[in-house]
Amino acid sequence: LPDRIYDVLNHPPKGFDVAAVSRLFASLEADDWKRTADLLNEKGAVLAKHGLRLAYHNHGVDFLALPGNTNGFRLLVERTDPKLVSFELDVGWAVSAGQELLPLFRLLGERIRLLHLKDTKRLSISGMELASTDAGTGIVKWNEVVDFVRRSPVEHMFVEQEEPFPTTP
Repeated sequence: LPDRIYDVLNHPPKGFDVAAVSRLFASLEADDWKRTADLLNEKGAVLAKHGLRLAYHNHGVDFLALPGNTNGFRLLVERTDPKLVSFELDVGWAVSAGQELLPLFRLLGERIRLLHLKDTKRLSISGMELASTDAGTGIVKWNEVVDFVRRSPVEHMFVEQEEPFPTTP
């Protein structure tokens, strides 16, 4: 990602500035995502020499619309080498960003090795906003997730919940 993103991601003493990060991620262009894909390929090749595999984890910003009826996530999938880069789909972030799961599962195919099982109360209003809730109490279509997992290459799943927590974590 461009340096302007890393500068804002450094957590200042007052904490993480979600609004500033949202504005910066919204400024990403297709070329930024293509450079990221190239970096993932490069690092994936290095890791493969050591028997390791790289997996990319999405957030809501990955699905912000780009010209040409695409988004950053799609560019990463299309431009990364399937032999070097797998994906760790975070279903909560994807659904929060307005994505339908079945097309995402189809897009990723055999490249999806990991899942973050997370739920959200509603669609987000920005790429960095997630209305986290207990799994099963939000808008994620869990029947689709379960169906997919039963016939997928997913190796590991992580139940995760982000703040705000309705009860103690």
